[in-house]
Amino acid sequence: MSKLVLYSDESQLTRYKSYKSMNKIFYYWFINLYLGKSAYSPHFDKIFVLYDDYELESIQMIFNMLNINGKLYIIKNDKYIDYFPNYKIKKDFLTIIKKNNIQYTIPTYRTVEFIIGGVQSSIAELLTYNLSNHPDIYINTDSDPTISQTHFYDINWQNGIDYYKSYFDYSKKIVGEKTPSLLYLKHTFPLIYSVNPHVKIIIVLFNPANRAFYNWIMLKEKWNYTKSFEEAIEDDIYNRVSNNINFYTATLHLVKKGFYYDQLIELFKWFPRYNILILLEEDILKNKDQEFKKIANFLNVDDDKFSDIIIDDKIKHYKIEEVFYNKLINIYRDDILKLENLLNIKTNWI
Repeated sequence: MSKLVLYSDESQLTRYKSYKSMNKIFYYWFINLYLGKSAYSPHFDKIFVLYDDYELESIQMIFNMLNINGKLYIIKNDKYIDYFPNYKIKKDFLTIIKKNNIQYTIPTYRTVEFIIGGVQSSIAELLTYNLSNHPDIYINTDSDPTISQTHFYDINWQNGIDYYKSYFDYSKKIVGEKTPSLLYLKHTFPLIYSVNPHVKIIIVLFNPANRAFYNWIMLKEKWNYTKSFEEAIEDDIYNRVSNNINFYTATLHLVKKGFYYDQLIELFKWFPRYNILILLEEDILKNKDQEFKKIANFLNVDDDKFSDIIIDDKIKHYKIEEVFYNKLINIYRDDILKLENLLNIKTNWI
């Protein structure tokens, strides 16, 4: 169990003997911890605050570092009582329980609250469009992906954080962005973490065989790609195995992008599971209202404020040949089984 003590002088640690076995941070160092600039992960089951003069924003930042069902213990005083009306008294402390993944918005350190990080799919643009219609959410929906997709973490990192923040309208309750390549580009995870280790990440998984086919369709339509689907997947399987993986080389990794298990295992090393929402494209197509309620609950916005949710399966207008579908599914079989076990779901892809 991960526990943190924030203290202002050594005498406090002497008074509370049990703190010896816990992670201890001097009271004004917690900001670096919150921002992910520490040897400790900024997510805890219990946090004890022995310093009695934090302002509201600081206490909210500390609260954000709690895991779900985590407990915040803060020294009793009238100011802290005003901050948290729903508290219990335990000895010298006010006790506050974090019952869900709600996070306070911290204006001083605000960057991005959520990211749609993958995968490239037939409903990605409409997912963004529907989210943008929620009155509390800002996400860019420009039809030109060079405008709507920041690609900050995969190709525009050198432009700096102010460049990134220029994409967002901070008058909204939460701001987000969509960059479908991020899940595959695992080297971006520490960059995302360094910007906001508390960010919420939405991943929409798409049948990997169909995803490869859709990738090929987009290459043909947008980039005048001339290889047949068979040639494209053979090229990836036999010629690109040893490729390094970056934004540019990934363009032709039609097959390699579909090994979701390995990608998610790495993502889980950087961000707590409760801050990652994984949906299946097929479920969104079958029951859009239910799936958008999941998104609303995950982002802590009202689920009844989405207006006229529009979802259209673009790939239904195309047909992957059965021989190629079966070949790809056989390639992905082991990864799919591991994925289903990891997420405790049934994909129905096999």
